[in-house]
Amino acid sequence: MGWIYRYDRSKESLIEEIKFQNEVIDSAICRGDGKNCKWIFYAVCKNLDRQKYITIYLLDRDEEGYWGYQSMSERDGPDVFTCPKRILQQSEVDDRYGWRAECCKRKGFKPR
Repeated sequence: MGWIYRYDRSKESLIEEIKFQNEVIDSAICRGDGKNCKWIFYAVCKNLDRQKYITIYLLDRDEEGYWGYQSMSERDGPDVFTCPKRILQQSEVDDRYGWRAECCKRKGFKPR
C-alpha cells in the first residue's frame, strides 16, 4: 500500500484519528529509522472473528508539513521489528511469517 498524507495537524492528532477509525484496544509508539519513517505506531485491533492482531502504522511528514501514514497488518510480513513485548503478547492470530518471533529475537526475549 502507498502512503496517505492529509493530516496538517500534529502527529498526536493523526494517531487519535487512527484510533477512532479502528477498534484500537492497546497501542505503543516507537521511533522510526528516520529514512523510511519518523515514527511507528503499533495498534492492537480485532479482526472480523474478534481475534486480536497487530496493525503497524508507519508515520512520517512530507515536505509541506503534512503527516501521513502507511499501514500493514502483522500478517503482511512487515519489515519493522521494534514492537514492544506487551503489544506482541496480545496477538491471537497465527504468526504466519514469523514477524512476532523475529521481533522477540531482535529484542532478546522469548516469544509466547
